[in-house]
Amino acid sequence: MPTTTQKRRLRVTRTLGVAAVAALVMSCDKAITQTEALLPLTAASVDASAADHIRDAEMSEVRAARTFALLNMAMHDASVASWEAKYFYFNRRPSQLDAQIKTDIGLLNFPGYPSGHSTFSAAAASVLSYVFPGSSTEFTQMADDAGMSRLYSSIHFQSDIQEGKAHGARVGAFSVRRAQADGAP
Repeated sequence: MPTTTQKRRLRVTRTLGVAAVAALVMSCDKAITQTEALLPLTAASVDASAADHIRDAEMSEVRAARTFALLNMAMHDASVASWEAKYFYFNRRPSQLDAQIKTDIGLLNFPGYPSGHSTFSAAAASVLSYVFPGSSTEFTQMADDAGMSRLYSSIHFQSDIQEGKAHGARVGAFSVRRAQADGAP
């Protein structure tokens, strides 16, 4: 009896092909085994991570409020940008193109491209990397894990995730430029 991990790998193999999956599994096996990477990305989970960094940096209430405002504005803007692109391109999901691909959550009733999770998490990573530059690698990895969880769940194609990350990075960069221009240190 195949394990859940083996079933996910089989679904991904059907979607991408054997060579691509071998490279993917070698570089991203961590995303399968970490429960956190398969949980839904929410503003609350990103805020909780930010709160830990804010506490560790001993920020004042004003600095903490600014950090949460920048972060959540970026994620809101990423949400708007992602959904606008989804309905502009209206691309199908893997299970809509191949009936043998089954997801654990059923068919989502909105377009797949670009990945919303990738867009939101890349925007959040951009802002958090600006505020906490010493943890930039951690935030980037969290964004990558959020995107890859959607691939392993057979919800998105790799291109949905890659373009979602690029889209989110552009939104995040806009938020960072705004933060740099507002006069706050």
